[in-house]
Amino acid sequence: MHRRPRKGKAVLRGGRLSEADIPLEMDLLWAVANLIQCEEHLWSIIGDIRRELGDKKLERRACALLDEVRDLRAHLMKKLVPARKYELWCELKHSISQLYRIGEVASKFVSEGKWDDAVEMLACQKKALEIYVKSLLLSAEVEKKAGRGGKA
Repeated sequence: MHRRPRKGKAVLRGGRLSEADIPLEMDLLWAVANLIQCEEHLWSIIGDIRRELGDKKLERRACALLDEVRDLRAHLMKKLVPARKYELWCELKHSISQLYRIGEVASKFVSEGKWDDAVEMLACQKKALEIYVKSLLLSAEVEKKAGRGGKA
């Protein structure tokens, strides 16, 4: 569904409404990261249902939900990641996940008042984002060569 900008509102590059707004691609990146985390939580939930409740019907429902989350995550990743071959797709998925996890660690350090550790984690998150971008560029180059019939 496409929305027209409200009258008098300028829309900046990447769908941003102001300079302070993050670009669309970053919003999508964080959405994918959160879906990866949903998958991880669902794995735990399925294990808990099996161990503690033994309810096969409930376990199957949780598995079906996991499948839906994975499908949505894959669909959204296709909008971010050109890779369809080799290990690059999976590597990029893990890169997205690590960005989220490092941010979670930084948040926990903040809540414990460990400011220096939090700042260090945020610096690591910045480095992880740089790695993600390099991986994305590599992925695009591999896909370009593979699409022309070249060997990657």
